[in-house]
Amino acid sequence: MCRLKRLAKLVNLNSPFEVGKCIYALNVSNNYRNKLLLAYQYYCQAKGVPNKKPKNQKVKPFVIHIPTEERIDKIIACCGQKLFASARKIKEK
Repeated sequence: MCRLKRLAKLVNLNSPFEVGKCIYALNVSNNYRNKLLLAYQYYCQAKGVPNKKPKNQKVKPFVIHIPTEERIDKIIACCGQKLFASARKIKEK
């Protein structure tokens, strides 16, 4: 029930199109998003709201870019004198 309460705070539950847009706009994992869709589907069946289940849309995961040695050296070079020495030691480890 808490999933439906969360959705009810954000959007009108009797409007399937708005609910679908809201679910896909949330910053949550795909697994939780699918559980929200399933809970809403059961709600629609119980209340008689016409609903067509949308296709699962995978959200691309955030990719972490590891800086190159050159980029790290540039960052260290921009540091002040106090931070420069400690940053050099950390980089060498």
